[in-house]
Formats: sequence, C-alpha cells, structure tokens
Amino acid sequence: MPIPDYQSLMLPVLRITADRKEHAVSDLRRQIANDLGLSEGELAERLASDTTTVFINRMGWAVQYLKEAGVIRAAKRGVYEITDRGVSLLKSSDEQVHH
Repeated sequence: MPIPDYQSLMLPVLRITADRKEHAVSDLRRQIANDLGLSEGELAERLASDTTTVFINRMGWAVQYLKEAGVIRAAKRGVYEITDRGVSLLKSSDEQVHH
C-alpha cells in the first residue's frame, strides 16, 4: 500500500484522539501505520531530501494542519489531544477531513 498523503492521515489522527486522552505523536504514528498495514519498507522510505521518512513527514503535516484548524492541541511537546471543535468535526465528518 502506498503511504497516504497528509490529508488522508488527518481523520485517523482525529479518530485516535477522540478518546479525549493525550497521545504522543510517536504512538499516533505507530498505531496509524499498523492500522494501514504499512510495511517496514514503506515506513523506511525516505524523502528526496533524505532528511526524514515520507511517513513521518506526512504525519507531521497532518498534525500541524489539525493544530492550525484548532481540532487538536498540544498538551505538551509532541503530545496531542482533541479539542471540542475536533469532537464536533469528527461527528460531522465523512471519510476525510479537508485542509
């Protein structure tokens, strides 16, 4: 399976954080990678710049845009939780959250 774009990763982030608990971004990445069935090879795929992996980069953008939209917030560095706005969005969302 190809690695989804960052927009396709936004809804899984919201669904995981919907429990209203704090989630480390590393745990979000691990759970979403497992849910998507990404292989070790896919997870190791590097950006052309070779600065990080494609998956980590796309997850970073997904989290960043969700933060900017006010649907998740940083509880502390690298740890996120859903906001009331995020809960409302999740209840009304279809199959994808759009940036």
